[in-house]
Amino acid sequence: MKRKLKYFIFNKEEDFSGGCIQGMSRDRDGIRLADDGGDRGVWVTRILDSREKDMEWHRLVFETVRRPDAPCTVTVYTADSLEFQRDGRPVSLPGLLKDETLDAEEKLRIMEPFVKKRVSGQRDILLHDVTGRYLWIAFELYRRGSETVGLSDLCVYFPRQSWISYLPEVYQANDKNQFLERYLAVFQTLYEDLNLAIRRTPLLLDVDTTGSEFLPWLAGWLDIAESYMWSEEQLRGLLRRAVELYRKRGTREGMLDFIRLYTGGDAYMVEYHQLDAFMKQSGQKVILTRLYGGNPYVLSFILKKQDVPTQKEYRALIRVIQEIMPAQMELNLVILEPYLFLGDHTYLGVNTSLSEYRGLALDGQSMMPFSVIQNETNPSR
Repeated sequence: MKRKLKYFIFNKEEDFSGGCIQGMSRDRDGIRLADDGGDRGVWVTRILDSREKDMEWHRLVFETVRRPDAPCTVTVYTADSLEFQRDGRPVSLPGLLKDETLDAEEKLRIMEPFVKKRVSGQRDILLHDVTGRYLWIAFELYRRGSETVGLSDLCVYFPRQSWISYLPEVYQANDKNQFLERYLAVFQTLYEDLNLAIRRTPLLLDVDTTGSEFLPWLAGWLDIAESYMWSEEQLRGLLRRAVELYRKRGTREGMLDFIRLYTGGDAYMVEYHQLDAFMKQSGQKVILTRLYGGNPYVLSFILKKQDVPTQKEYRALIRVIQEIMPAQMELNLVILEPYLFLGDHTYLGVNTSLSEYRGLALDGQSMMPFSVIQNETNPSR
């Protein structure tokens, strides 16, 4: 009876822990050469337990980061016991990998008797000739130029599966050099990859599990325009709340929530009807019109400088807000400087605060405050 194909998968930061690492670093995407390291890095996985002695392993697949052709050497080790003798003393394999007194090169030398397969330049490796209950893998990555390379999405399949078992015994008996089995493995691999992609389709539709390359695709489903302007973390947050936000699209609350997701800070919104009572006061209309616009179709959004620090982010924020505003409205985007300007956008407790009076003293320790007083009747004075 054919046994069900199982696998160990490495696709989260904690999956890449254990084993040993030298000249490389871990992150949420996998393993990569350290920026301050040399041109070579070594990572040895934790020991994988198949729970069956003399297990025949099936296949190893992984991806390289940034450079699909990044030079990489893969060494596969197996054993049926976690202990072995070295210089007449018992040694634990997990203990050897965790031993911080030995560098990676020394550990690789000690583990040399357990080597079952060593290949270079391959990302999809058949393990049909690899047997043993326990399996672990050493990856050696090499840098080309200044570009950082790494690996991710590692998957080890077991037990051994071969399509040759579906053929009459005469084909199996005559395939002593395994040519037919390896030939069928090409099509078997395509079939397994396609089945795996189909099984993983629901993960592509989940904001928390889909890859960063699929986020713009999901954003297109939800009519989020110009999603490239959002960082990965911002876009994931927006997609999580997309249904909720679109119910409030065009409303005051919805627009403020949208801006808060993009900038990470709070925004203040001023609508024309909020100014009606003040417009009727003498001398106020000129100032309010200059600050907030002179017609009912202007929406003023006020944000702190720390939330929109650059002109690039300012222009991007304008495009984001224009996408969520009612079509007939005009935008007035104000970025507050942390200074006091009389007759300008100065808000107590937002970008301005009052402190106790302190007289000016020419003692080398005091500083004159930065203040601007403007004459509204003649701004040039």
